[in-house]
Amino acid sequence: MPQPATMLHVDPLTITIWRDALSVGRFAYGAGVHKMHIDKQNTHNLADRTSFTRCKILRSEGTWHNTNPAKCT
Repeated sequence: MPQPATMLHVDPLTITIWRDALSVGRFAYGAGVHKMHIDKQNTHNLADRTSFTRCKILRSEGTWHNTNPAKCT
C-alpha cells in the first residue's frame, strides 16, 4: 500500500563512537551479544538491507556528562 506523501519512513539506526579501531573490531567480531545478533540476522534474514559505514568526526560541540565524547585520549 502506498504511503501518503506526508509520511516519512526512516529506517532505525545506531551510531556509536569508538576510541580506536581495535575496540571496534573486538566488539564487532568477538564473542558476545553483537556477534549473536549478527549471526541471528544472517540466519533468519531479519532486515531487508543492512549497512556498515565508517565516518570520521570532523568537529564536535558540547559535552556529554561533562566530557567531549569525540575527543580521543
